[in-house]
Amino acid sequence: FANARAFLHTASLDYMNLASPQSWQKDRLAFMQYVMQMTGGADAPVVDQLDAWKDGLSPWAQALLALTLESRTPGDARAQSLVANLETTAHRSASGAHWESDASQWRNPGTPNYTTATVLYALAQFDTATPLVQDATRYLVSHRNVHGYWSSTYENAWSMLALTEVARSGRELNANFNYSAGLNGSA
Repeated sequence: FANARAFLHTASLDYMNLASPQSWQKDRLAFMQYVMQMTGGADAPVVDQLDAWKDGLSPWAQALLALTLESRTPGDARAQSLVANLETTAHRSASGAHWESDASQWRNPGTPNYTTATVLYALAQFDTATPLVQDATRYLVSHRNVHGYWSSTYENAWSMLALTEVARSGRELNANFNYSAGLNGSA
C-alpha cells in the first residue's frame, strides 16, 4: 500500500515537472490524485494545479477532480463549479444524457460509456435528485451489448460503480414495501 502511494506521488511530480503536459497526462494526473485522496490524501499543490487546468480536462477527469476536492474540503466551491460544468456539458438524446472524451487519446480510456459512468459516479455523490442522474443512468443501462454488459472490463467496472452509487445515494437500497398474498380466497 505504501509503495503504491509512493509511486503515485512520484509519478504525479513527474507529470507536474513537465514543461507542457499533454491533455492525457493531465487527465491521468486527476485519476492519480483521486486514488491518492481515497487512500489517505492527495497532494494539495497538484490538486490546485489540476483545478487551474480544469477547462482542459476531459469530463471524467473533471468528475474525479470534483470528488477529490469535495473529499478534501466538503462544500468546496471549486468542486461545485466542476459539477455545474459537467451538468451543462452533457449531451442529451432520446436515450438519456452522456459525456464524451477524446477517444484518440489511447493512453486513457475515453469511450462514451466509460466517461458517462465516471461522471455519473461523481454526480450521484453530489445530487441524486437532479434529473440528469436519471438521464445518465438510462443512457448507461441502454448502451449495454446484447449480453447485458458493456464493451470492456473497465467500462463494466465503472458502470457498476456508478449504478451502485446511484442506487445507494438515491436510497434505492432502503426500500420498504407492504405486500399481501392470498391463496384460494384467503389471505
